[in-house]
This record gives sequence, structure tokens and C-alpha cells, in this order.
Amino acid sequence: MPERAGFQRYRHAPGDPQTLSSDRVSAIHEASDGFLWVASDAGLDRFEPATGLAQRFSPARRGSPEFATAILAIAEDESGVLWVGTRTGVLLFDRHSGRFRSVELGLRESTVRAVARGKDGTIWIGSEHELTAVDPVRLRVRDRYASSTASRPSPFGGRVMTLLTRPDGKLWIGSDDGLTELDPSSGRYERYRQVRGDPLSLGGTIVRSVLEDRGGVLWVGAESYGLSKHAPSAIHFETIGDDPSSRAALSSGYIRGISEDRAGNVWIATRFGGLNRYDREREQVTVYRHSATNSASLPGDNVWATLEDYEGQLWVGLHQNGLGTLDRRTSHGKDRDHRSRYRRRQRRLRATRNVGKRPFDHRNW
Repeated sequence: MPERAGFQRYRHAPGDPQTLSSDRVSAIHEASDGFLWVASDAGLDRFEPATGLAQRFSPARRGSPEFATAILAIAEDESGVLWVGTRTGVLLFDRHSGRFRSVELGLRESTVRAVARGKDGTIWIGSEHELTAVDPVRLRVRDRYASSTASRPSPFGGRVMTLLTRPDGKLWIGSDDGLTELDPSSGRYERYRQVRGDPLSLGGTIVRSVLEDRGGVLWVGAESYGLSKHAPSAIHFETIGDDPSSRAALSSGYIRGISEDRAGNVWIATRFGGLNRYDREREQVTVYRHSATNSASLPGDNVWATLEDYEGQLWVGLHQNGLGTLDRRTSHGKDRDHRSRYRRRQRRLRATRNVGKRPFDHRNW
């Protein structure tokens, strides 16, 4: 079912430093300070929803290659430092000083596609053929896993594409060879793979996104094979694909990102198929697509990231069309009071931002 609700767009504008640094957005993170941090191929932007203005930060150093500015993943540690995955390793970003810092972790592979914070504060780093657990205080490696081979089994195979921490502390790992549930405390793991000809197995091989919703239902986004669903009481996966004859058909089977909103809807970012909203009660998919004749349509159909912020606003990151937002509480996505809501929240966060936080030693920067 197509949807014509309105989106507001934020794009890169040459010559205007208060716009996004690039339209090629790869990830969105809402930090504890209430700002959105937007990752792109040109660096990291601090985006303020209340004003629509961005502040740019580039990790590039003199003499570094052009691809060194690209940021692929973001996670925040307990002190508020951002850990960002790049094509040249992992960097630490101090939001207060606006400075990047490199850290030597002995990574064997340079491209870091996934970063996540564990329940105990551990930072997990997923790179090409390697998974590394890091103590963010001492900046020391706690554990390391290499990609599985015939002679050396491990929790994953190929590239680590996505990471998600479960409420019980276990870790979901999406890789080129399916999905894995890893228990960091024991090292034990269980792998889930696609079995050709078995519709009850995982729907695809290359897993690019994972969501565990508030009810404990697992949603797995695969490359070219749609969305797989696994309820806590189920013994198999159910796959929602892009078969147009199906009542709940997605607009594309290539899934880049998944998020859940406070109403329980699942939002699915697809490559070239736009944005999909899955209503679990009705088992119905609503599709948001770009229209060249409608300036309020989805900014583009190549969607890489989706996130609902603390105010209930939906944000999407697009690979060639910047950032878009849709407020579903108002007609056609237009909310005249959204800026005042964000300003009120910023004031609350500024008043409480250091409560319960572990102090960060800026002398190391």
C-alpha cells in the first residue's frame, strides 16, 4: 500500500557549513545529549532537530586518502564518547572538544562496519572477518574472534555487517554467513543460517540489520531476501519478502536497516525500494517512495538507516539524498510545534546530562 504522507528534507548545500557535510548518509545515532549524530562519506555531523542546522566534523588528516573520511557506524560508550567505524579502523570522538582520536587495538582488518555497546559497557567492533571486544576505559582488547573457517569454527563467517546487544547481555551478530547469538560471558554461541529449500529457516545469507523489539520478537534484515521474523515462542523463522502477490509484500527484499516505533510498528529501510512500515496487528505493509513531482515525498528510495527519536519523530538516512523526517502524529507529517518540543528536551538534558555518568578524562585527548 503506497503512502503519501509528507517528509521534511535536509540536504548538503555547497558553501553552507551549517548543512549536512554529505548527502550520502550511512547511519544515524541519537546521543544522550539529545542531538542526532549523522554519519556519511564526508565525516560526522551533529544535527540539531530544533533548528535543522548541522555542525560538521571530519576525521581526515593531512595526507590521508579521500575514503578515510567515510564513517559507517556509530556507538556511544557510558562516558558519552562516540566510537565510530570507518574504512581505516575505529576512531573515538569527544563531543565536548569536537576532536577525533585514533586508538590502537591491533585490528587485522581496517574497514569497521558495525559498533555496539554491550550491557556491561564493553564496546564490540565488527570488521572484515573479525570481531573485537574492547574495554572502553582502559582501551584494551578483552576478546577477539576471527571469521570461521573449516578448521577453526567461530561465531560468524565473512564480514561482520551488524551488531545488536540483547537485554540479557547476549550479542546478535549479523554476517556474510547468517545470524549468531553469542554469550560473551561463556563464549558459547548458536548460529542461524539460510537453508536452501527450507522456508522455515533464516530468509537470507548476508544479514545487514537486526532488531529485537520490546516484545522480544527478532527481526532480521537480509541482503536480497527480505525480512525474517522469529517470535520467542516460535521454533522457526517466518520470512516477509517482496512477492507482490503477498498481502504483506515489501517493496524490496534488500534490507539496510530496521527500527521499531513506540506504537509497535516496524520500519524497514530498503535499497532502492524506499521505506516500508509493517503493521504487525494487521500484517500489512505501507510503502513510502520518492516522487519527482511531490516535494514532500520520501527524499529518495535508497534508504540506509531509520530511527525514531525520543520525541517520537521518525528519521531516515538516505545514501544520496541526505536526511528526512516524518512526524506521524500530525497530518501529512507537518508538526508546527516540533521545534519547541526539542528545545524543552534540550534544556532537560543539559540540566541532567552528568547524572549517573562516569567522568571522562579529557587529558588523554
